Amino acid sequence: MKKVWLISLAGALVVGGLGLMLFYGLPQFVDMMKQISSQTNEIFADILPVSSAEGDEAYALSIELLSAGKQWEAEGVIEAAYKRNPNERRILFAHAVLKRSRWSKLESTKLFAECSKGNDYLALAAQLALLLDLHEGVDERMKDLVVLSDKYPDDVYLLWLSAIECREQEMGELGKERYELLLSKFDVGPVLLHQSYANLLTEELHDYEAALVHRKIAVSMESAVWALQGLANTLTDAEKFSEALEYWEKLVKMVPDDEGYWNRYAFSLMNLGRFADAVDAYEKAVELNSGYSSWWMRLGKCHEELEHDDEALNCYQKAASLGADITSELAEHYILQNKSGDNVELTELVRQKMLQDAEFLKGLSKESYRATAVRLADGTDMITSCQRLDRMVSVCEEEGRIDLAVATQERLVALAKSLDVKQDALDILEAQLKELESILEKNVDGG
Repeated sequence: MKKVWLISLAGALVVGGLGLMLFYGLPQFVDMMKQISSQTNEIFADILPVSSAEGDEAYALSIELLSAGKQWEAEGVIEAAYKRNPNERRILFAHAVLKRSRWSKLESTKLFAECSKGNDYLALAAQLALLLDLHEGVDERMKDLVVLSDKYPDDVYLLWLSAIECREQEMGELGKERYELLLSKFDVGPVLLHQSYANLLTEELHDYEAALVHRKIAVSMESAVWALQGLANTLTDAEKFSEALEYWEKLVKMVPDDEGYWNRYAFSLMNLGRFADAVDAYEKAVELNSGYSSWWMRLGKCHEELEHDDEALNCYQKAASLGADITSELAEHYILQNKSGDNVELTELVRQKMLQDAEFLKGLSKESYRATAVRLADGTDMITSCQRLDRMVSVCEEEGRIDLAVATQERLVALAKSLDVKQDALDILEAQLKELESILEKNVDGG
């Protein structure tokens, strides 16, 4: 038991329970968590919160404002009502949910802690939120929260909490169900509802078109940096680079010292073929933060497209010094085509990394490698994978690792069979495999 609670406490430090520990003190925190664990399915679910006429009026007004898309105004109404009477249960719970919707984890945790000390269904909901913050029995707690929300379908804030928790616990399909149900309660809905739902659609379900609907609603309601960033990110993920570029350009002007915005701005420019502009943007990104190897890799790619050989090599070398896998098809092809000149160290780094990759592939069955490649790659990337495997075979041969060459060639043949390649090309690959197998057999017999 002691070990379990130590783990829970460690989780608390990471995900927000720290605020609760500071609020109660460590011994009380542990005692309360144990109490909540034993009570979750036994108390309060059927007890309604006590409320006053003034509190009911403020609560109803906040729902009207949220429905009209006026979240800031709704938050003001709830906060004012909370200050007048912090013991008003529905106002306290609404205040906590609104804070959580704006990612104010510490403030919302304190409010949920206060709410958890009651004796009604809102206390149970607050307790479940605290336990979910600790990743305590997530599946069971989420089920309890959804059941409780469905028991009180008119409690919009409880439904909103269940949707927020789905997003935080990375439950895509359940989250979609909760958010859609929540949207049905409103005419427009609050800005953070649309923003968080778009996050879930983008990150968990990869439904970019649906996410873009809610991103654009959020931006139309509140054109803050975070709203613009969300829209730009989803447009980039959906590979709508022309549209994304418009918003990244706005963001680098609004927050010129944010290296991440410059990186995404450059990425859109690169994918639109505007390599000279992308070089300028990537150089600004690495000026602000030179520690990301992937940024140096892409900067190198842009220089390579512009035939800036020396600049490209310098970027790839910088990426390698930061631990980048420079055996990606971009840098690998560039360096192994003898464009690295006298840079023996960098060329050797590439070759050794390819041998390591060949060792890894040898441990995978031909079937599993093919299935994985088919599942994860589109046609273009599949062809690139074949080209890379072919280069790996050559390096393995040159290094005298015929066993690795055979294993890699086997996976190349398996992958080629998954593509619509001409039979004569497949025949060549299979003939090369037989030749390598013959060399390996002779080496074994001779050894």
